[in-house]
Amino acid sequence: MFFAVGTGLILHVRQSLTRELRQLRRVAGAAIGGDLYEVVATEYGVRAVMGDVRGHGIGALGTVAAVLGCFREAAHDEKDLGGVLRRLERALDPP
Repeated sequence: MFFAVGTGLILHVRQSLTRELRQLRRVAGAAIGGDLYEVVATEYGVRAVMGDVRGHGIGALGTVAAVLGCFREAAHDEKDLGGVLRRLERALDPP
């Protein structure tokens, strides 16, 4: 008897947690946006980037990460802003 009650309780808790996890994933996927901004001080001056990637969710987050990573590197490496822009454009071009 005790085994059956314990098993039922464990299954109920597991189902509740699974439901909650699904709900959290839906909310998090919708809430992650594509806004990006960064300001860095370089030997060439202060540089900033601001943008909004189309869409939400993991795809937008990956694009934001790619752009910010590229900007952080290019801002220090490129003397002129045109060079920074060209590198950002290359980072967004599909392979």
